[in-house]
Amino acid sequence: VLLFHELEAVLAALNAAEIPVIVLKGAALAHTVYRNPAVRPMCDVDLLVQERDLAPALQQLAQQGYTIIPPLGYRSEVMVRKATAVDIVLELHWRLFVSPAYSHAFPLAHAWQSAPHIQIEGAFAQVLPPDALLLHLVGHQVLHHGGLETQHWLWLHDIAETLAHYHPQWDWAQVGQQARACLLLVPLQEIFGILAREWRSAPANEALRAWEGLHPLSQEQSLWQSTSQPHSAPARLRAELASLPWSVRLKFVWRNLFPPLGYMQHLYGLPSPVMALLYYPYRWGAALQRLWEMRGR
Repeated sequence: VLLFHELEAVLAALNAAEIPVIVLKGAALAHTVYRNPAVRPMCDVDLLVQERDLAPALQQLAQQGYTIIPPLGYRSEVMVRKATAVDIVLELHWRLFVSPAYSHAFPLAHAWQSAPHIQIEGAFAQVLPPDALLLHLVGHQVLHHGGLETQHWLWLHDIAETLAHYHPQWDWAQVGQQARACLLLVPLQEIFGILAREWRSAPANEALRAWEGLHPLSQEQSLWQSTSQPHSAPARLRAELASLPWSVRLKFVWRNLFPPLGYMQHLYGLPSPVMALLYYPYRWGAALQRLWEMRGR
C-alpha cells in the first residue's frame, strides 16, 4: 500500500511536469493482469521515461525527496531512494534492457506509440502494450534473473498471468515473429515450454504449436553461445557489440563516455550542468579501474 501511494505521488509530479511515463513490471501488472493489486508482491517501483526526459524526471524525483544511488555506468536505468520509515527504492529506466544488442533489437519507439493509458489512484501513466509486455517479461527473466537455468517463480507467474489475461487477442504466429526479431525467440519458447509442461497452460501449448518450425536468427544463436561460455564480463560485452552495426557500437561508446549533462548534474549533485564537464575524466578513470578489477571474472 505504501508503494502504491508513493507511486501515485511520483506519477502526479511527472504528470504535472508533462513527462510521459510507462509503469513497468510489478506495479503495471498489479493494475492490469492481476485481479487484485494486493496479490502481487513488490519491493520497488520501475518506471520508464524517454531518454530525453531523464534529467527533468530526476529533477522531479529530487523534489519528491529521492536521491540517486550511484550506478556503475550509464546503462539503461538509475536507482533512486527515498528515506522514510521504510526506504522506498525506485528504478528509472530509459531502455528496457541493459544489453546493447537486445536494447537495439527491441522496438521501443513502437511500444511508446502504442502504450495504453491507465489510471493509478489519482494519477495517470501508460503501460507497455501486451506484445511488448510479454517480450519484456521474457527478456527480463533470462537477461536479468540468471538465464534459462534459473527459474524465478514470481516472474514465471507474472508471465503466466499475462498469458492468461491477453492470450485471446494474440496472433501467436505474429508474436513468434516479433520475438524472433527481438532476439528473444529461444527464451520465449523455453519459458512457454515450462508453462505448458509444469503449469498445464493451454495457451502456452497453443503458442508452441504455432511456433513449430520457427528458428532464431543467427545473431540470437551467437548471443546465446557467447552468454553460455565462461567469458569475463568485458569479453561478453565485446562479443555482443561485435554483433551490432558500427553506428550502434559508436553510439553505445559515446553515450557511456559522455552521458547527458543533466544526468551528470543530478548524479553528482552539481549546481550547474556545465560543471559536469569536469566530471567526465573522473568517470573514465573509475571505469578503467572497474575494468581492471573485472579482467579475471
